[in-house]
Amino acid sequence: MAFSGIILKKGEKFLLQLRDDKKEIAYPNHWSIFGGSIEPGETPMQAIIREVKEELGINIEKKDIRIFSKTNLDGIEFNIFKADLKYELNELTLGEGQAMELFSKEEILKLKNLVPKLREIFRDL
Repeated sequence: MAFSGIILKKGEKFLLQLRDDKKEIAYPNHWSIFGGSIEPGETPMQAIIREVKEELGINIEKKDIRIFSKTNLDGIEFNIFKADLKYELNELTLGEGQAMELFSKEEILKLKNLVPKLREIFRDL
């Protein structure tokens, strides 16, 4: 199993998603980056482009995305990309999760309900 996620930066802030509060998902009711599973036959890049379209209703182009980190956690491959968010929040349509919000790096590191691995990633950003 493999996942792709994306750090979306708008000025000096980062867009996070508040995950659904459902017991059957990993880290319910936690703040996270946007992304999801890589489907069979997809590359990590294709997966993140698809996930951003599904979760935010926007198109991002391959040329605007760069790989940030690739890590393995408990046997699961995580591909983390980074891109500048060229849209205003009112142009986004939240297709998954409870909410989305822009946070500074300092605010992210203080969140009590942040997906744990993201604390390391944002600390090193």
